[in-house]
Amino acid sequence: MSPEWIGSVATDRSFAKVRWDRALDVNVTTLDSLIAVHGMPSFCKIDVEGFEANVLEGLSRPLRALSFEYIPSAHERSLTALAIVDELGTGAGGYRYNYSPVESMRFASDRWLDATELVRLLDFFRPFGRSGDIYARLSRYPSGYRGRSGGAS
Repeated sequence: MSPEWIGSVATDRSFAKVRWDRALDVNVTTLDSLIAVHGMPSFCKIDVEGFEANVLEGLSRPLRALSFEYIPSAHERSLTALAIVDELGTGAGGYRYNYSPVESMRFASDRWLDATELVRLLDFFRPFGRSGDIYARLSRYPSGYRGRSGGAS
């Protein structure tokens, strides 16, 4: 885990009882490598405790839909991840966004937002400590887009 991320969430009340007191080495791979083996997913949930940008940097093409965590105390990391996702979607018609606060598993907005609107909301949530998940979906699918089944979607 990222020591910087651990430091940034240490003041977040949702992590008050969490202790990271041991280390464990793990093998890592890229999303591009996983796609090469398993095919293009219809949806990808990224929940990697501060390494969202690192994971997204291992992706060279847009996914149909994905989500990643937003934690106000790690605000800049979330904005970096959002910028990477938005850039990935540029050549594919762009992404639209929604969010689900505090593990509610429900979209909070009644419409899909552009990145600028989402950043405004995240800036508003920051002082209140409202964590949650950001969802991104392509506005349209690129020509020849192939989902997990291999068929055009």
